[in-house]
Amino acid sequence: MKDFMLVFRNTVQNEENFAKQSPEQMQSEFASWKTWMDNLAKDGKLVGGDPLFPNGKY
Repeated sequence: MKDFMLVFRNTVQNEENFAKQSPEQMQSEFASWKTWMDNLAKDGKLVGGDPLFPNGKY
């Protein structure tokens, strides 16, 4: 398979847990995501990050 899509689902529980994090914990979590995405892009595995519909969230 040449291309595939990752779908991330947010739940109320995830939002509640995220809201309880300290700014340092949030920064660390975002840094981990950025590193992962940067590595995908560097390896040529990140084709795009467009929403499925024009009015979708980014």
